[in-house]
Amino acid sequence: MNTLDDALYRHRGVDVATLRQLDRWADTPKGTAFRAFKRCRPALVEDRDFFVESIHAPSDPTAAALIERLRADGALYASSHVAILLSRAACARLPVLAGSGNQ
Repeated sequence: MNTLDDALYRHRGVDVATLRQLDRWADTPKGTAFRAFKRCRPALVEDRDFFVESIHAPSDPTAAALIERLRADGALYASSHVAILLSRAACARLPVLAGSGNQ
């Protein structure tokens, strides 16, 4: 099983994880991390706590390379249209990881 410390990616200088990774680490069904993110969203700041990148039209070449790596690593759901990338701090705030032992 992966942990938050050993499976993060870098985006805009920030260590980030995807929602699919969080679901895997917490051993929860698809969508659990997304629902937790939606509940916490009002307290999070975009471009600091989380980033949203279009899968089909990334913001720049570096983001495009990251999206390809996330796809290759299986860190995105096949049905995703955007990649929601959560900072380490944001991951720790999501209740999906609470009690999972993976923080």
